[in-house]
Amino acid sequence: MTTINTQLPPLSQQPLLTYSPALDRTVRMMTVLVVTLVTSIEFLTSYAVGVALPDIQGDLAASFDEGSWILTTYTTCFLVGLVLSNWMSDRIGYRRWMVFSIVLFMGSSVGCGVSHTLVQMLMFRGLMGFAGGNFLTRAQTAIYRVYVGMDRFKALLVLAFGVVVCARTSGAAVGGYLTEWYSWRYIFFLNVPLALAALVMIVTFLPDVKAPKRSGPLDVAGLVLLIGWLASLQIVLSRGERDDWFSDPLIVTLTCIVAICLPLFIWWETRPANANPIISLKLYATRNFVLGSIYVVVLGMMLYGQMYVLPQFLRGVQHHSAWGTGKLQTINAIWFTIGLVAGALLMKPLGFRAGLGVGAAMFITGVCVWNGRLTSQISDDAMYLPLALTGFGTGWQIGPISTLINSHTSNLLTGEGMELYLCQRQLGGSWGIAILTILVDRQRSFWSGRLGERINEYNTLSQDAFRHGAALLQSAGLPRAQSDAGAVGLLHARLILQSVVNAFADTFAYQAAIGALALLLVIFFARGRAFKAGMHWVVQMTR
Repeated sequence: MTTINTQLPPLSQQPLLTYSPALDRTVRMMTVLVVTLVTSIEFLTSYAVGVALPDIQGDLAASFDEGSWILTTYTTCFLVGLVLSNWMSDRIGYRRWMVFSIVLFMGSSVGCGVSHTLVQMLMFRGLMGFAGGNFLTRAQTAIYRVYVGMDRFKALLVLAFGVVVCARTSGAAVGGYLTEWYSWRYIFFLNVPLALAALVMIVTFLPDVKAPKRSGPLDVAGLVLLIGWLASLQIVLSRGERDDWFSDPLIVTLTCIVAICLPLFIWWETRPANANPIISLKLYATRNFVLGSIYVVVLGMMLYGQMYVLPQFLRGVQHHSAWGTGKLQTINAIWFTIGLVAGALLMKPLGFRAGLGVGAAMFITGVCVWNGRLTSQISDDAMYLPLALTGFGTGWQIGPISTLINSHTSNLLTGEGMELYLCQRQLGGSWGIAILTILVDRQRSFWSGRLGERINEYNTLSQDAFRHGAALLQSAGLPRAQSDAGAVGLLHARLILQSVVNAFADTFAYQAAIGALALLLVIFFARGRAFKAGMHWVVQMTR
């Protein structure tokens, strides 16, 4: 889920420039509705695809790790679209760029729906991601341009309600329902009528005006270095385990590109001669933004890791239907919304740092419950508590971190700070999915070997399981030789199943460690008397 900033700066700091102060009330209202609709389409599709991913993998003959590429390709291209969004809309006009983005999103959705190979799917998902990266930032820009004061705050609340409450909460259920009763392809086809409605509203009501132009050309070199770093790193993380890491020349080459592009990008963007950097690295001059950036990447791992891992377990291990998986994911989404609202309302009374700590602690508790309860036979009722805790914990952190990260950023750079915040969280989500995929593959092999060591003729438990399986097969009328062979097969199947369950349990332990890292970062955020008092208490307790 992407953050929607509903905080108003002081009146003295609010930009007075709008697209058109003469816009009538109907046009302003329709502007809010259309940007809410297009942003909701992107959210709805993202969470619906997460539920339908196992079915998409099956139809495209994709493996477990290849299925994750469908998500990570989207998020990587999403970042590119987000970075280019302001520059493009300033040059060709807000309405024209939005029309182009919506048409591209709609066309690539149809392409995804008719894809029959993984390559086709990845190509169209990349185009979808590039288009989708424009929607939220353009929505917030439009609202800031047509409203001021309290009216702006109300418009942002409408945007938040449509995106978070409606699209985010219903996305998993819609994806599960369409996949179960029709086909996963209808998730993408659903975007066509919604996008057409948005296009009609934009062309009819939105004025075709340009924002104030930026001076200077696009920072092409910076963009190329950024894409080279992002794309190469994502391919290394996605294919490294499959291709045996540095034994593959391609992985070695891409790793070298990553190592070269990142320092070159930093050098290029910070050169005094570069008057129009693609990303303003001046934002990293403040301590809170540096720590907040690390925290945001960690938060992205929390958010998107849950979206990927849980449907894979429910569909692949427990054989839940898509509709059943969607309903369970909806519980997580509802509690996410509750946590988001509660965290936003209580972040000032509690303090931003304490608010982050509460959210991280709730998330850690939830994944620890997952780790302790996870079995191949876990009931739906047993999932409700960890689903609620993880959803509530991640939602709670959104308000405090989106405010705290820019707490010391100058007013002129606040807009760029929010865009960079969104980029970093998407980046964390993409990395988190790739790391979890690697972890599942590795731990599955580890547990298969570890548990297999205990299956031998001297182990009474394995012998009892063997005799029980053979007896069942003999009672079904099989000869002794065939029943013995079948019992060995049953024992092997149980070994594989338990190895997979243990591997998924380990992913929750890893996510608990990610939550612990977030708590550690909260400590470094703290400053002033509260921090000194805490350090004094630690010293006294140590003595």
